[in-house]
Amino acid sequence: NMVALPSVVQAVCDRLAVGDPALKKIELSDSRAGDAGAIAIGRNLTASSQMKQIFLGSNSFYGPGCEITAAGLSALLGGMQASPSRVESLDLSRNPIGDLGAGMLGVWLTTCPPLERL
Repeated sequence: NMVALPSVVQAVCDRLAVGDPALKKIELSDSRAGDAGAIAIGRNLTASSQMKQIFLGSNSFYGPGCEITAAGLSALLGGMQASPSRVESLDLSRNPIGDLGAGMLGVWLTTCPPLERL
């Protein structure tokens, strides 16, 4: 079953999917994006050439299904790696990515362009 994305997350994904050049920052902190949102963003990042900042912090306050875990992070990092954009800032604060997610992030940081802010 597909999880319905919060409308604000869906709107961002729709803009990403068409490669909107004006979309340089994703601000979805406190949006209840969850893993489904992170996966959708990762999938659609490949069409974006201008993305510089991704803010997905503080989604864990809303309970299960609203937070970003290692599963969502994995898809997001895959999308960032495949994207022609050079993301400079990534905020995942207050999301339970756990040891697995931290490890994935560490590996990603050794193989991809460096972030200016994490």
